[in-house]
Amino acid sequence: MSTGIRIGGVDGKSGAAIVTALKGEIVATLRHLGFLVYVCSERRKGYTKFPVGWPDCVARHNGKRFSVWIEVKRPGEKLTYEQEMFRDAAIFAGENHWTVDAMAGLEAQLARAGFVRVAVSEELGAPPPQHPHTKGES
Repeated sequence: MSTGIRIGGVDGKSGAAIVTALKGEIVATLRHLGFLVYVCSERRKGYTKFPVGWPDCVARHNGKRFSVWIEVKRPGEKLTYEQEMFRDAAIFAGENHWTVDAMAGLEAQLARAGFVRVAVSEELGAPPPQHPHTKGES
């Protein structure tokens, strides 16, 4: 059974293009599910710059009273020290924080939080990606 979330590919792209494409898919998916999504990583003239380590997005679902900070990374890329500090402070404060490096990872997080019924990776028999830095997980 499909969740209706498209797992898009960013193969063949490198660096910032991967993150930009993935971020676009994440934002579109979350908005499709009824989230208000605020992109914090835009660096345009006239926009306020966020501190080093600030996540790429914050998403809020008012109907389910749920919010999450989202850091988007290239596959396999680790958080910087400043990003780890932000993540740890957010989790300590009782907030959700997801690090996403693929659409399958986002879908697994959404399934754990109850926004989709089952992640496609689980449906296909593969274990979902492990993201130990989400509130409520070990």
